[in-house]
Amino acid sequence: MPPEIELEIEKKFTVPQPQNLTTARDLFLSMSDSGTPERARQYHSVLRYFDTHDGALQAAGVTLRTVDAAPPHFGAYVEIKKTLKSDKDGMTRMEYNFPVEKNGPDLSVITDPVAQNLLAPLQGRMPDDSFQTDYDREEIRAAFTVNDKRIVVELSLDDVYYKKGEKTLRHDYEVEIEPKTKYSDPTITAKDIRDVMQHIEAVLMSNIKGMAVNPHDRAQTGFALLRATPAHHTHTPHNKKPNP
Repeated sequence: MPPEIELEIEKKFTVPQPQNLTTARDLFLSMSDSGTPERARQYHSVLRYFDTHDGALQAAGVTLRTVDAAPPHFGAYVEIKKTLKSDKDGMTRMEYNFPVEKNGPDLSVITDPVAQNLLAPLQGRMPDDSFQTDYDREEIRAAFTVNDKRIVVELSLDDVYYKKGEKTLRHDYEVEIEPKTKYSDPTITAKDIRDVMQHIEAVLMSNIKGMAVNPHDRAQTGFALLRATPAHHTHTPHNKKPNP
């Protein structure tokens, strides 16, 4: 089966408290054209990240992960992401999604030659199951008119645990802004996308105390936690206990 391929443009933030996620949602909708979501859904999923012990994929700007099914919203799949650009305006990546019949790694489904080439840094090695993120997400899409263009933007609000086995490495509250170009005006430009993202960011940052830009994706964050955290130590911010 051919992969689903998408150009992904996004910017990530962290907030200090769970109620900040609700505030971000309300502000986002208040800025949108209609004040109501075009699509809204909530789900729980687990993402498992894979790389070699020496970080060959991360060094090449490639993320390999599996996504557990979240019925009825989506089934399980294997995902490859390739970072094209990362700067103050956000992160741009190519994303390849390969559906699988059940949760877990099945690299045999990666038959697309471009995606296979992205895994060349493995040099035939089987990557390790390195860490996972266990998260609850509220996901909202709404339309914005910027520079006389209609742009659909997706806001993701996550309560996420970074885990190695049963050990919790970190617990974060995360906000993500992602314009969905395939649902937007076909004439939109890079400037239009940048303008709508900057507008949303400015309103959120000025109204949510302690909100901060997160320049790293989850793979970068998780692998950094693995390098910095001894195997016997766990850290849970926000005075919350790890999930059982």
